Amino acid sequence: MVGLEFYDPEEDMRVVVTRIEVKGRSRHIVGYYERIINDTVEEKEYQRMHVAEIEKLLGIYADDDTNHALALCDLDLVERTD
Repeated sequence: MVGLEFYDPEEDMRVVVTRIEVKGRSRHIVGYYERIINDTVEEKEYQRMHVAEIEKLLGIYADDDTNHALALCDLDLVERTD
């Protein structure tokens, strides 16, 4: 997930995930991200968000009944070397 870009509708901007961490006593998994302004990634982390919300914005969903990934919405998660 680190390095993937998504659109945050609440902030009305494109962002890129910089890191994933487990936070607090409740062990929430959060992703930190930097803003993309004028096609340039800012050097400072802007915000954090629950990974589940980032997955929704990326188009990655998990079915709670079967616990399988349902879709990747045409994301190419494999770096190609050709």
